[in-house]
Amino acid sequence: MSIQPHATIVDPDAHQVLFENEHVRVIQARASHGWESAMHSHLPMLVVNLGTGRQKVTWADGTTRIVDLNPGAVVWQDDAFDHSWELLAGDVNVVLVEVKSAATPGEVRQSTPGDDVPAEPSGDDQESWRHRTSTPS
Repeated sequence: MSIQPHATIVDPDAHQVLFENEHVRVIQARASHGWESAMHSHLPMLVVNLGTGRQKVTWADGTTRIVDLNPGAVVWQDDAFDHSWELLAGDVNVVLVEVKSAATPGEVRQSTPGDDVPAEPSGDDQESWRHRTSTPS
């Protein structure tokens, strides 16, 4: 199984690069109720939720999970992963800070169309969804 193209290639209308250098790629993901984002990849990242919504997330192996997005929630994603999502309610408004130095060799791909380079996965996509979550008090 290969890692899918990056989110900014597959779904550029919802995933827009705000800043990128050799260390990080900062993306704002925004979408409204009913939006569907096709299968795509992300590097290890910090996720900061700014809006309220509910997504149905589908992993590369076909398993699904309902995820609630709550303002102020912060999630660390340890590993690169592939997924697609459908917005079931509310709005997606998240800032993703992908950390290039946290990726294994070969995972860092360009975020501009035509420059995407395939890489080998870093483990089972569903099992790699390990994170710590904090919500402001």
